[in-house]
Amino acid sequence: MNVSRRWFIGGAASLGALQGCRCFTDPLGAFRGRGDLRFGVVSDMHVTYRSDESHLNDLTTFEHALRWFDAQGVDAVVIAGDMAQGGVDEQLCFIGEAWRRVFPDGRGADGRPVEKLFVLGNHDMGGLRYARASWGPYAKVPEAELVPRLIVTDPRRAWEKAFGEPYEPIWRKTVKGYDFVGVQWVVEETKGRDEAFNPGIGAWYAAHGRELDPSRPFFHIQHPHPKGTAFGDWVWGQDDGESTKVLSRLPNAIAFSGHSHCSILDERAIWQGAFTSVAAGSLFCAAPPSDVGEAGYVKNPNFNSRASRNGLLVDVFADRMVVRRRDFTADCDLGPDWVVPLGAAEPRPFALAARSRRAAPPQFPSAARVTASAGKETLDIAFTAAVRTFESRPWRYEVRVERTDGAVALRKNVLSPDFHLPLANAAKRVELSVPRSELPADGELRIVVTPYDCFGNAGQPIEGNYA
Repeated sequence: MNVSRRWFIGGAASLGALQGCRCFTDPLGAFRGRGDLRFGVVSDMHVTYRSDESHLNDLTTFEHALRWFDAQGVDAVVIAGDMAQGGVDEQLCFIGEAWRRVFPDGRGADGRPVEKLFVLGNHDMGGLRYARASWGPYAKVPEAELVPRLIVTDPRRAWEKAFGEPYEPIWRKTVKGYDFVGVQWVVEETKGRDEAFNPGIGAWYAAHGRELDPSRPFFHIQHPHPKGTAFGDWVWGQDDGESTKVLSRLPNAIAFSGHSHCSILDERAIWQGAFTSVAAGSLFCAAPPSDVGEAGYVKNPNFNSRASRNGLLVDVFADRMVVRRRDFTADCDLGPDWVVPLGAAEPRPFALAARSRRAAPPQFPSAARVTASAGKETLDIAFTAAVRTFESRPWRYEVRVERTDGAVALRKNVLSPDFHLPLANAAKRVELSVPRSELPADGELRIVVTPYDCFGNAGQPIEGNYA
């Protein structure tokens, strides 16, 4: 597939629109506006019930997000998979019912057409494994009765019943002249890594890739992250690399994906290499980044994964794409907009290594201090949280307990308790407990705490003593 000269020279217009500014995150919303195309993006709503008064129902959150998108005048809404928590067709119908309440006959409140751009995820296709789990009301339904109701049993029937449109394992739709390609999850099993979720990606692009307009971006939607893109190589929820291989030949491709539930406040949620990849977050809960389990983290018993549920609002202009991150629990923006220049002649400002070099690591306030007290079996450490701003956030803290000679007796990491929360919920204090059995029995100890951003850049440490 050849990329046209128009795509390559798009940078000229971009420089004018961005007024020569090479700042690609925009905390003030200066580059916002109504693009040629505007669409919402959500993922992983994991709907279980049509209604449930005992908690904030996930269908209610989804409908709330749709109504906000409608108020913004979107032309389409993307769902990047995991709509139905238990993989049962009635749960998919709940999604369809909410859609029709907000967009009856596929139209917004002002009468404009709004397109469905939905794909299935592993929960939608999970079969008995998910239907019989503790999340839903199907544990005691006889298997002979339940199997016909599973989406995986007949995805075509379930899809058409829920959404009133034909089902295709890979579909293509065009909205206001922009192409979208949706790749459904078509297998039952999930591994979390190397997901071979749809074996037809390469064949589809080989057959249809030349039909996509090479003079403008197109949008690829799938549930797992394309391997080695958003969040980097470590993330849980990557595919087997087939989509990355295919999309790397298409520099005008912009992929949206979910699956990992990693927070879109993690600046690694947007990636650029041979193409662009953007993570959609989760409308159900935020998961700690999956490298946490690999780096000796102390668990936070007060972590509330469902305190933030988020998605994206995307505006596409001739020269740029502006991505706005939105929290649908607090109803506020989460971080600065991502301003992505369009055109192959433009730089790739969201390459992770380049962004890491430009990032300003978090710093403690001048009055920050570390304290420690001995419990019966633990040493309880507390320290002032690093300063959190709209553009610079502490992501984790390394806590070292050192002997007076500088030898490290203990090293722990603790995830910032507000890593997934809006700025108004910034933590003022961080606490953790470490086993006294892992510490020297006597002598004075020095406690050194260092803040890190999501890229691994370290700020200046603070210290405290414990005898």
